[in-house]
Amino acid sequence: MKIEDLPLEAYRITLQKNNPNLEVSYIHTDSRKISQGDIYCVNESFADRTPNFLEDALSKKANAVLIKKGSKYSFDTNKFEIVMESEDDPETIVGYLASALKNHPSKFLKVVAVTGTNGKTSVTHILYDLLTKENKKCGIIGTIQTYYDGKSIETGYTTPDAPFLHEIFYDMKMAGVEYVFMEASSHGLKLGRLNGVEFYAAIFTNLTVDHLDFHINMEDYRNSKLKLFELLEKSSVPEKFGIVYKDFPGGLEFVEILKSKNCSYPIYILGGENFELKNIQITSFETQYIIVDIQKKVFRKIQTNLLGNFNAINSALAYIACEKFGFSSDRVAKNLTNLKSVPGRFQKIYDNSGEKLAIVDYAHTPDALENVIQSARELTQKRLVTLFGCGGDRDKTKRPLMGEIAEKYSDLVIVTSDNPRTEDQEKIIDDIVSGFSKNYTNFYRISDRSEAIQKGVKLLKQGEILLVCGKGHEDYQILGKKKIYFSDEEEIKKAFRKN
Repeated sequence: MKIEDLPLEAYRITLQKNNPNLEVSYIHTDSRKISQGDIYCVNESFADRTPNFLEDALSKKANAVLIKKGSKYSFDTNKFEIVMESEDDPETIVGYLASALKNHPSKFLKVVAVTGTNGKTSVTHILYDLLTKENKKCGIIGTIQTYYDGKSIETGYTTPDAPFLHEIFYDMKMAGVEYVFMEASSHGLKLGRLNGVEFYAAIFTNLTVDHLDFHINMEDYRNSKLKLFELLEKSSVPEKFGIVYKDFPGGLEFVEILKSKNCSYPIYILGGENFELKNIQITSFETQYIIVDIQKKVFRKIQTNLLGNFNAINSALAYIACEKFGFSSDRVAKNLTNLKSVPGRFQKIYDNSGEKLAIVDYAHTPDALENVIQSARELTQKRLVTLFGCGGDRDKTKRPLMGEIAEKYSDLVIVTSDNPRTEDQEKIIDDIVSGFSKNYTNFYRISDRSEAIQKGVKLLKQGEILLVCGKGHEDYQILGKKKIYFSDEEEIKKAFRKN
């Protein structure tokens, strides 16, 4: 494609230097991915390494460079055949250019994005399972994996960077994928990784304390989530829609802000106005509830094999989405009864006798921890032991909150490491323990996660539950700057064999 064929004016890009005989192939923000004929987009957050990355892009025969107007690195771009300068941060533009260079592949897909502090992975996997049962060819992009057409791809992020994302969409289109269910992280939304995507639907699950190491405050965090609905507004896809869960602290405010934007598409609200959940009941085998279509005055009983109050909400959001996609409500309700379990999400592991139960869950925020402990409490009248830690080099404000919640809802707490990264894991545990009440002593602190799991299993008696939180599906632990193999599931099974 010739550089003049790109929508430069629309994104306030000016050509400072051009070679009309050259074409450009694609665009990347990572110089290691550059191929001959590509555009290199300068990401100035790498600061003093930028000149090295520019040289790397040139050595790989990049034809063009995109840089912010007035950048102190502009002089270093003179060796490129084509130089583009943008008024805005190039990272917020790269997605639109990547989409154009791939002929807007997301237009040919039904891209459904799920955002929220908790529930993104579960909702995307439930939707993938439901529509696969409808014989639709689907893809999924998220925390656990990016998967489609029999291929599993490691992206490194919940939401891949924009050039990689549009390459995935292009490959999905070529593979005949129809529906794509993706997680939209607040980081990805704020950094512009989803810019240029033509969305079919947006689903919002909740907003609770998290990522305050990245966002300056909760308002910034909320506004990043709202960006998904702004992108949906820009989408040219017909019959697009949004779904919002409202029944959480701050949910009403989120809905009112969204309504104030006068969106051109319908927004369906779970928790009043459009849909409501009633009579949630949890057993050892299933979750039951009634979903009410308020306007149609239709009451439908839903049963799902996924356990927990949070999975009532997750499955209800998926049910509403499928109904709006145009699928039979009867068939969707039937298929909800036998869903594939989501790895590391309220995953049950029994000992050989079937009398002792451990549950693995990814809960790593205060709200998620509270929900998962309360759901586990529904499964036993006996002792509930909660084991968890908090990640290092991440939001510290949530640590004492999670300690407080664990004390409130558990019979015994084991505080351990999660991914301490470069922080002292004992200091992380100190932060968690500071949330316990002054005279609380019914806890253990065992920094070695393997030893902590062994202790938790050893303490279990018949009918009791060990809830292991924080890592879920992850098969690694980050100690310092090293990533070692570690699986909660495997450690629990190993401990069960010993005890």
